[in-house]
Amino acid sequence: MKHLYFASLLLCLVGCSKKDDAKSTCCTGPGPQIVSPHPNLQFTVPNVITPNGDNRNDLFFPFAVDKNSTAIPKPLVTFASQSLKVFRQSGGSPVFISTSPQNRFGGRDDSGADLSEGSYRYELQLDDNTITGNLCIVRQQKNCDCIPIDLGDQLLENCR
Repeated sequence: MKHLYFASLLLCLVGCSKKDDAKSTCCTGPGPQIVSPHPNLQFTVPNVITPNGDNRNDLFFPFAVDKNSTAIPKPLVTFASQSLKVFRQSGGSPVFISTSPQNRFGGRDDSGADLSEGSYRYELQLDDNTITGNLCIVRQQKNCDCIPIDLGDQLLENCR
């Protein structure tokens, strides 16, 4: 009986740690930190990309709209200057840098190599607005707490 209890406890611990490991690599940490002197701007910042070529959440592109606009859909706000830096969570030099809105982050480093699945930090500068936060690269289906742009992404079908 003692061995059966120990075996059950061991199986539970192994099963729980695998679930926790899967969840801990996806979309954890604080949400985007937005500092904006413009109260009329509404920033939309995803915290996940799934760069698998299906055109759903393949690229990281935060955007802003003018909340005061009556147009539908609301027009995107353009910025005179913008830069994006993506870092590993462990720190160090950026793995991706862009100063062009057309050069969006798609899960590859500056040399074009695929980055591993997991959590990264970003720093986005839009004129005088700074947005920092965490970004998750998902390459396999996950159960997670992600904020995707496209909710129809099959890799994120179990996300809330």
